[in-house]
Amino acid sequence: MLAIDGRLIAEAGDASRRTGLLTNDALVVAVMQRHGLTHLASHDADFDRVPGLTRYAPT
Repeated sequence: MLAIDGRLIAEAGDASRRTGLLTNDALVVAVMQRHGLTHLASHDADFDRVPGLTRYAPT
């Protein structure tokens, strides 16, 4: 579990504006970026708009 603080919420808002992601998806991206994570397993192709993130989709 990772903590979410006010600064992270602001970073999620920035990510949402830059990529057009919905709020919850942008928060996932902000948490990942803060912790240096670059790989995500998700069926949601919207994450493909995030530079530096590698999405692994189920087959």
